[in-house]
Amino acid sequence: MSISVMKFLCWRSTMYEHLAFLAQAKSDGRTWLEWKARTFSGLELAGVTVLEINAAGKITSIRIHHRSLEALLKFSAELGRRTEGKIDSSHFYRLPE
Repeated sequence: MSISVMKFLCWRSTMYEHLAFLAQAKSDGRTWLEWKARTFSGLELAGVTVLEINAAGKITSIRIHHRSLEALLKFSAELGRRTEGKIDSSHFYRLPE
């Protein structure tokens, strides 16, 4: 099953009540964006997004790093629930029952 990166990022973005970018750094075809966010369920997350950009100015790679681990696991489980039937569920964490 194949989905576009843009579609996946759109699904992710619907989970945030608040998202703020705090700092940015650029070097040799990469941009780092530090951010913090709060989901509609009140989960607090923070992290760094790394964009790789080619000579034509196109994004060729996106890496999103989250913290804390506990928040990331809850976020992953919720994203898996929201994309059920669209993305293979093995890509997401499942909360213990």
